[in-house]
Amino acid sequence: MDEVDVGNYVAEQMLAASLAEVARRAKKDAQPFTGKCLYCGDPVADFVRFCSGECSDDYTWLAESRKRRGLG
Repeated sequence: MDEVDVGNYVAEQMLAASLAEVARRAKKDAQPFTGKCLYCGDPVADFVRFCSGECSDDYTWLAESRKRRGLG
């Protein structure tokens, strides 16, 4: 095994670890699709969680605030 093979092997291992971490976080943080905005309750299209970027940002801010305060 030469230096290029070792470098490729290390890069493949790092990529696999990164992809596994992204998948783990996505599964943990996934919210259900309900047909309604998770923040304001307005109707949304299929496979959409928020009606706007503003609602998404507000929901994220609120969730992070609750985590910081130990409320979930």
